[in-house]
Amino acid sequence: MIAATGGIDSPVAGRYPPLVAPSSLEKLAADHAYFTDSAGVRWRVHDCCFGQALARPGHRKRLPLEAPGVNTRYFVNAVGERRAYTFKRAGSRRLTLDECARQFAESGYLKAGPPYIPPMHPTS
Repeated sequence: MIAATGGIDSPVAGRYPPLVAPSSLEKLAADHAYFTDSAGVRWRVHDCCFGQALARPGHRKRLPLEAPGVNTRYFVNAVGERRAYTFKRAGSRRLTLDECARQFAESGYLKAGPPYIPPMHPTS
């Protein structure tokens, strides 16, 4: 687990707006990671591609975290709220605490709908 604190003497103090300061990033496996925001909400991280590059036109496909073809990172919490961050063309796909916190801060909420249940990975 990677942890950060926002104390006055912390190297991350002042780097993030108060509502999105990260508290932790857990990497459990190649395709399992959880980001916990400053409010203590735990978000599952999914990397996906959308469109013709690796998925059928108009469809999403979940890929391993940090895969080169990823163009969207989704954050999904336990109640099914979804946030999405679209990578810039030359943007970093690395999953580090700083990158994840920045991407989470820049992500937007997706339209409310039925709870998001990610597709089963064949190795899960």
